[in-house]
Amino acid sequence: VNTQFRAQADSAGLPGSEHAVHFGLALGLQAAWALPPGAIVFERHSGNGSRIDLWVRESRDLVIEVKYLRAHPSGSTPARPMHYGQLLADFNKVAQVRAGLRLVVLAADDGYVNYIERSGRSILPLRTGESASIPESALARLADTPSHKANSHGRWQHLQATLRWSTKTAGCSLFAWEVTPDPQPSRKANDQQG
Repeated sequence: VNTQFRAQADSAGLPGSEHAVHFGLALGLQAAWALPPGAIVFERHSGNGSRIDLWVRESRDLVIEVKYLRAHPSGSTPARPMHYGQLLADFNKVAQVRAGLRLVVLAADDGYVNYIERSGRSILPLRTGESASIPESALARLADTPSHKANSHGRWQHLQATLRWSTKTAGCSLFAWEVTPDPQPSRKANDQQG
């Protein structure tokens, strides 16, 4: 997947839209796993009225939600708090979907990565291999806008997020978190909140 994204950026620049990131991920997965035609489904119904960006069918049973955050080509200031809340909402949406493996993939420019590092209040792990339990109480550490947007796909579900891989190319970072539903937040997570 990283190789496909880097090749795309090297030959044609960064993707122009989130849908282009979806297709790049699909091409990377198809090449890496030698998937047959039809193995990757775009915009699959998630069962709660929304759709999941990518689903790798039965043999892998992998769902992927993608967020592409970058500065506006016009140079206007992006709505980073709102977009960060929408990213967190994708974690919540994926946690509610039945699947063997759930991922949230973020492609973000340096401005967004810096915002998440500074203003994300350490909710998401940003080092490969690190995990974080994210109970609903963690959202209270955020500013109002991202905190409210995080519940866009229903009431927040306790979940665990583990950063599986990250890479950077052409001024854009890619992060892939595995999301696991966690109906009972661990005592350690509660201790960290207090």
